[in-house]
Order: sequence, then structure tokens, then C-alpha cells
Amino acid sequence: MIETKDLTCGYKNKTLLSKINLSLEEGEILSILGPNGVGKTTFYKTVLGFVPAQLGFVTYNKKRLTELSVKSLAKIIAYVPQASKIMFNFSVSDVMLMGRYAYMEKFTMPTESDERLVEDVLNTLGIEHLRCNKFNQISGGEQQMVLIARAMVQGAKYFIMDEPTANLDFGNQLKVLQVIEDLSQLGKGIMMTTHEPNHALHHSTKTAVFYDSSMYQYGNPRTVLTEDLIREIYHLDQKIDIKNKFNLGSA
Repeated sequence: MIETKDLTCGYKNKTLLSKINLSLEEGEILSILGPNGVGKTTFYKTVLGFVPAQLGFVTYNKKRLTELSVKSLAKIIAYVPQASKIMFNFSVSDVMLMGRYAYMEKFTMPTESDERLVEDVLNTLGIEHLRCNKFNQISGGEQQMVLIARAMVQGAKYFIMDEPTANLDFGNQLKVLQVIEDLSQLGKGIMMTTHEPNHALHHSTKTAVFYDSSMYQYGNPRTVLTEDLIREIYHLDQKIDIKNKFNLGSA
């Protein structure tokens, strides 16, 4: 289990989020919502160790993540960024092989076992036809699937996903969400940020809402995500129908 203990995040003398306490177990999907600028990305960077915590800490099975080496951490948590161009136009299979870094010694090449694992994941996700394509030349939806595939090749127990459905059309959003649910069924713990309350409501086991420098609400999505809460954190005047999904209506 991954836990944050009074985690306070920010930069220099500016605090963005204070005393965040949440947990993620294997097989759970935790969606994090909140308005732009509230500190969701900074929270992720702090959990991953890219940004030092101002206060508090993050643990994996009661051991602080800051005590682990980079390679040890990579075997526990895989980071899945938003789909975007990369500096060098690697092939899809090469991008996926980068997920094996934690298992390789310096100046060594991927093994046949690594390459078989890539093939297995390509087939599992149904994207084997992309194997030799250049990453920068495939669609945004395909790029997102490849980044998830790289995380699967990494063999981590937990995936941290930064808005995995951002800028994707409706069909690709559904494909990515289905893969996320499939991963949770395989026992992976998923933490993802989203701007879509529906994704949290219908595709998550728990949700955390960040607002006004704190974790405003945390728990079961169907309990946490009320009409009043959504209207408050997003400063909405419209009436919101939450019987089945969040839909804006007339006031």
C-alpha cells in the first residue's frame, strides 16, 4: 500500500497543498480532481520524489519512498505522463523497452526476455500493429496507449497517471479507461488526475478532491461527488444532474 502522511507540497516558500493523507492499495483506482492550479501535478511530483516534500512523507508498505533507490522505486511505481512528442523519434517498441531500465545494468542491451515482454504487452493491448511505428508519428490516443504499455513493461505495482484521457476523442477516452479498469483487475493500483467527474464517478473505487490548499474530500466517489461540491470547486452557477452522470442543465 502507498500512503501519504501529512504530505505538504509546494516550491520554496509557496505551499500549494497541506497535510494530504490518502492511501492506494493494489487493485484500487483513485481519481484526483480539482481546479487548475490547485497543485495536482505538484502532488504527483512530490510523491515521485521529483520535488521534495515541505512536510510529511510518502510510504510504501510503511517504508518511506525517499529511502529507496531510483531503480527500486521504478519497480514499485510507474509514471504515465500525458501523451506528447518526445525529443528523439524512437519506435514504439524502443519506447516500451525504456520501461526495462530498472532491471538493466549499465551499458547493457535489452535481453530476449525483455523483447518478449514487449511483444506480450503489445498483444495484450491490441496495439501490436504499432510495433515499428515512430512514436511521434502516431495519434495522441495511440501514444497514450504506448505510454501505458511502457508502464506495464516496467512491471510496477502502482501506476501514477497524469490526466490519461486529456486531449483524446471520446472513443480513445473509453479505450484508455477500459485499459485502466483492466489493470486494476490485474491487481495494479492506479492513481490518476482527471478533469472529468464522470471518470471518477464511474471508473474509480475512490476519489480525492483537492481544493483551497487542502484535500477537500476523500472517499467513495458516489458519496464524495455531490452536486454542491462540484458547483463549489468549479465555481458553477448551473444546475447539475448527478443521477447517472454529471450533466449541466438550466438553473
